[in-house]
Amino acid sequence: KTCKQITVCQADQYIYKEHTGFSDRICRNITQCEIDEYISQTATKDKDQTCSDITSCGKDQYIFMRESEYKDRICKDLT
Repeated sequence: KTCKQITVCQADQYIYKEHTGFSDRICRNITQCEIDEYISQTATKDKDQTCSDITSCGKDQYIFMRESEYKDRICKDLT
């Protein structure tokens, strides 16, 4: 029997399936959020990140706080 090195996931990957005595580790690329999304849950070593849609302000609202990479946009009603 020949042993092999266990695959090491890269910085832009997470562990999709851990290695066993019979199979290698499976790595997957971390999801990249779209331009109209923000990161609502960051990736961990064994979990992909989650992207959520950025809130769209209604016609009777204004942008109180702009969105960022990790935060949604906050809208307030016009007064």
